Amino acid sequence: MKYTFFAFIAICLLLSGCQTEMKSSDTTTKKTELVISAAASLQDALKEIESAFNDEHPNVTLTNNFGSSGALKQQIAQGAKADLFFS
Repeated sequence: MKYTFFAFIAICLLLSGCQTEMKSSDTTTKKTELVISAAASLQDALKEIESAFNDEHPNVTLTNNFGSSGALKQQIAQGAKADLFFS
């Protein structure tokens, strides 16, 4: 019984290694926009992060929305677009 179980696992591992590579959609050229709502006190920190992020992800545009945490929270609750919220 143990031998059969281990043989089954070994065959599964072997077959998973033979799997052909799946072709993913070409996301490297797709332009994407991320809307970031953040407290005004985080403006300097997020500008530094944005600079480093843009170097690694040139196809992603970051749109910042700075304000008071309470006002931003209310905007989001009322349907304003925000992909990330930093308070």
